[in-house]
Amino acid sequence: MIEDKNKVDVLLRLTTLLQIVYFLINVIAICAQGLFITTAELITVSFIACSILAAFFWWHKPCDVLSPETIEIDVSTEDLYKLTNPESTYRWELTPLDWVSREEWWWAKVWWNYMHILRGMGFSFGSDTKLIDRISDTFQGPLPSREQYMLLVVTTGCFIIFFLAWNHDFPTRTESVFWRAVCTVLMSMLYVDLIISEFIQAYPELQKRTESWNLRSPSPSTTRWGKIRMPSCLSVLDSPKPKAVTDRIGKALEKIRNNSPNKDPSLRLPLRIILPMYFLAVVYWICRGYILVEDAIELRILPGSAYATVQWSSLWPHFG
Repeated sequence: MIEDKNKVDVLLRLTTLLQIVYFLINVIAICAQGLFITTAELITVSFIACSILAAFFWWHKPCDVLSPETIEIDVSTEDLYKLTNPESTYRWELTPLDWVSREEWWWAKVWWNYMHILRGMGFSFGSDTKLIDRISDTFQGPLPSREQYMLLVVTTGCFIIFFLAWNHDFPTRTESVFWRAVCTVLMSMLYVDLIISEFIQAYPELQKRTESWNLRSPSPSTTRWGKIRMPSCLSVLDSPKPKAVTDRIGKALEKIRNNSPNKDPSLRLPLRIILPMYFLAVVYWICRGYILVEDAIELRILPGSAYATVQWSSLWPHFG
């Protein structure tokens, strides 16, 4: 049984939750007494919102299960594959049972693309073996619209906590302006992602309509007088040199579409998706990087109340 190999029990999970709740209560008490709260504490509160939800949904998720259970069958996985796909060649990327289902949420595929970039920079994530020894936490099947909107609400709540520091007493006016700009950009990006997600879901239907329209429309290369002749000045495109350049550009673009080590076909993404997501990723990490820097440099100048402790007896007199 998987539960028998679970390395995390209920006591450990409860201890973690108690620590999180204690910190949250302490921050609320600091605000109630009018004491100074740092941006680092505020950002921690936003992480707590995600942590509590993750703890709720992962309460029964086994952790660090390292001992596998071997299941022996009388037929090979390749033979099973041929029963359902007799015309195609058997191939797998993560596990020999890839053919059962490799459907993933489009955002999970984008995340895989990001991770492969970091792998190319020397960072290691997950399993580096051909036969993976664990399923990544980022692996996510197609996410229905209802769950996507639930995720949007939760993320919006986390980002709203950043806005609580809108009138925060920053050391300089410039830091205050940067913080407000970063909060606004992060919240805007969240809804840009929503628009992209809706477009991706509607894209197959739009593509079908476009193809149907193209079938009813005349070919752009022909007219009522016959074929359109290509201008002689464009014949240079047929020369070997531009073709070689075009091939190199095509290979580079294909590497962007699918940068997985083994060119896993299920991880291929259209440029119209991955290029905007690259831009959003760069902007996002710049914003988050500034937040981390601000959390640190704010500590250089703090008011005296930042060092004061909560007087619990003033909140609950019977504690005194």
